[in-house]
Amino acid sequence: MVVRKKKDKIVEFSVVERGEFEACLLGMTGIILNRVSQKAQRELLFPSGRKSAAQRQSAPKHVPYDEFQQSPYTCKDPNGPTRLQVVAASVKLATASIPLDLPDTGSSKSQLQRLLYAPQDRIPLWGIPEMKMDVVRNSDMNRTPDIRTRMIVPRWATKVTLSYVKPVLRHDVVVRFLQAAGFMRGIGDWRPEKGSGNYGTFEVVSPDDERFISIVENGGREAQLAAIETPDFYDDETCELYRWWHEEYDRRGFDKKQLAEAKANGKSKTKASKKSKTKAKAKVAKKSKSKKSKSKSERSCRKRLSKKSKSKANGIRPTA
Repeated sequence: MVVRKKKDKIVEFSVVERGEFEACLLGMTGIILNRVSQKAQRELLFPSGRKSAAQRQSAPKHVPYDEFQQSPYTCKDPNGPTRLQVVAASVKLATASIPLDLPDTGSSKSQLQRLLYAPQDRIPLWGIPEMKMDVVRNSDMNRTPDIRTRMIVPRWATKVTLSYVKPVLRHDVVVRFLQAAGFMRGIGDWRPEKGSGNYGTFEVVSPDDERFISIVENGGREAQLAAIETPDFYDDETCELYRWWHEEYDRRGFDKKQLAEAKANGKSKTKASKKSKTKAKAKVAKKSKSKKSKSKSERSCRKRLSKKSKSKANGIRPTA
């Protein structure tokens, strides 16, 4: 039998290189910033449980100004170019999802996610923030409506660095994907990717664009800190709703109630303890009554049995 020799396979592949460029993004519609607040994160880490009626009445459900301040990602570095920041991965995910709607690109979402990189964790966001209050639907079964206060930047700009794998992707191809993502996907809350909103859309511009330069010069860190301290309202509905909330807050006197919150909690605890004690006493009384009734019925049954046995012994028929 002739044994064929196996030929050694030669593995060949092209050299993999890394391409990188910085893109200047100019907002076409306002971007809504909404990160998970510290209060929600603490509830996930250490749930406080359900509040009593006294606790719910002693403090307001929402504090719009606090929610406004906690809605964006911020830069703590005092020498940073801006106070506001955006997660860089949001731009990458928006770019990588374009093949879902444009299948003729010859690529897929999962492939672009592997071939694209965003080296930075967060990127600076230039622009003057404003307050926006909207009616939203919660994710529970009943889709309960609620009011959410968020930060919106009507005119904004940012710079993002994207890396890609050569020769699978080229610079001009990545730029076209990014341009399509700015129009079809967007970043931030209520963007076109979600289906109903139109916020967070952007276009790719050159660093010499006059609109981009104007926002960068006038919407830096100092201007953002001043706008966060005394924010303007994005629309008339937000202005009316916030003013009504402030008047109602003062009318109900929540400041006094918050100072006496500890006393109110103590009173509610004592009331709850008294109620629990009375319930326990009632249960004990019911048990004692049931025991007494059982003992009486047992005694009556014993008497009847004893009468029947005596009548049978004397030959007397018992009467009903």
